Amino acid sequence: MKQLLFFIIIFTVLFSEPIYSADSDSLYLWSAKKGNCNINILGSIHAVNKDFYPLDIQIDLAFNQSDYLILEMIPDSLNLNDLIQKIAYPIGITLKDTLEEETYKQLIEYSQSYGLAEEYIKVLKPGYAMLTLSALELSKNGIIDSLGVDFIYLNKAHELNMTVLQLETPSEQIEIVSEMDNFSDEYIRYSFSELNATAKVVKEIMQAWKNGNDSLIIHVEDDDLEKFPEIAEFNQKLLYDRNIIMAERLDEIINQQQEGNYFVIVGTAHLIGEKNIIDLLRKKEYKIIRKTKE
Repeated sequence: MKQLLFFIIIFTVLFSEPIYSADSDSLYLWSAKKGNCNINILGSIHAVNKDFYPLDIQIDLAFNQSDYLILEMIPDSLNLNDLIQKIAYPIGITLKDTLEEETYKQLIEYSQSYGLAEEYIKVLKPGYAMLTLSALELSKNGIIDSLGVDFIYLNKAHELNMTVLQLETPSEQIEIVSEMDNFSDEYIRYSFSELNATAKVVKEIMQAWKNGNDSLIIHVEDDDLEKFPEIAEFNQKLLYDRNIIMAERLDEIINQQQEGNYFVIVGTAHLIGEKNIIDLLRKKEYKIIRKTKE
């Protein structure tokens, strides 16, 4: 994986499903202002296929008028050694020592169906093993992180020599992946059984995004919550806790700079639904409006 942003869309697929509502003229683009700072905030899908483009022209216009690009995390700042220490076991320990026999057997069967040898997958910790299989399923359907909204605009920013800032550190995103190691064997087996639906759900989310449909709100079925209570705690850390942190850090950047034009990209799930970043910024006296299709 080139970066951990790709994991976030996989999280939403593994642990939630969309709430469907009527399509609208709304874009996942908000215009905000505080003092002499103008901020455009775009909700991203971190991994898509080529059919997702082009985006609404207003998004490109907002980017082109910006002096700074702010991402959840700058991919190039990820330290490979730090990642390896978090996702892989030390020598002498493998997944076989961690998972129940039935879970491990199912994991290896799925891995081999994707062409992954047992020798490769068994050294990974449970969370990253799950994400690796999900990423392979998405890639098989042409859904990849290099086509994600974040990467597209990061590449444009590099071409323009635009200053790029981040709201989270690589270590913080790696810690999110590590939280998945606490999932029960029962839930891991359940996730494997849902792998084939992963691409279908992402394609539905892509279409909902294009149509201005707020079905991207994270929603966990009550039955799943009752059966797998660890999901609720994970979603708290995945969404709500990070919303608070990212809103605080964005506000710090704006207060330090005091002027300029900013283009901010975070996952769409952080901008809608309960306890979202937009509402948190409004409480900090940002004037914010949501853009609509022209």
